[in-house]
Amino acid sequence: MKKILFTFLFSSIALSQVMESEEPLLKPLKVKKIMSNESITSDDSGTIIFDIEKSKITWIGGLKYGLSNHDGNMKMMSGNLMISKDIKLSGSVVINMQSMTNNDLPTGAKDRLIGHLKSADFFNVNEFPTASFSITNSDIIQRISNNKYKIKITGDLSIKGKTNKISFDTIIDLENDVKKANGKLVFNRTDYGVQYRAEMHLDDPNSFWNQLQTSRDAVKDKVIRDEIEIGFAIESLPGLLVK
Repeated sequence: MKKILFTFLFSSIALSQVMESEEPLLKPLKVKKIMSNESITSDDSGTIIFDIEKSKITWIGGLKYGLSNHDGNMKMMSGNLMISKDIKLSGSVVINMQSMTNNDLPTGAKDRLIGHLKSADFFNVNEFPTASFSITNSDIIQRISNNKYKIKITGDLSIKGKTNKISFDTIIDLENDVKKANGKLVFNRTDYGVQYRAEMHLDDPNSFWNQLQTSRDAVKDKVIRDEIEIGFAIESLPGLLVK
């Protein structure tokens, strides 16, 4: 009997020590700030902070009836993406409109083009220095691999003080510590009050087109396409901000 009691007592003490030394199975996650080179691991949900230095934003625009296109870059001011465990997305990005550059023209010509794009004829960046996009909905189109998805994004695009809803597809890669998103969106500049040399004015007798005193067909060669294409290749800072 004493042997049985001794064995039970020893087992109880050992079990108590093990339980005291073990970490709890579920630990509450605390919000942590991402430092410059810090890597954070977490569960499937959290907030991605965009790396504004490594993320790339491009633009393409040009003539409607000609073969001439121009392209360039813009810089991101800030951005984040919140991901739920069922891969529902929300978040926003802010673009510095004063950072527009051109890639295809020589120095003098590109300076004139960018100066015109920044003027009141186009984006009036002195009065409206930023543009922004906020996600309102997301739907998975295809699961490409374990943590890579093709997703339809819908949200509000704000330019020159005007906001319109827009949708586009993106590839989101959540596989590694640095998350990535790639894709393009197309918006109609006239929806944001950018009407310089727009086709909508060709038949307007009070428009600037009629000051050219030439035929409609000749004027068409100068019509600037309404659609502007924005490409993006976004990279995140390492890890997630998690609760």
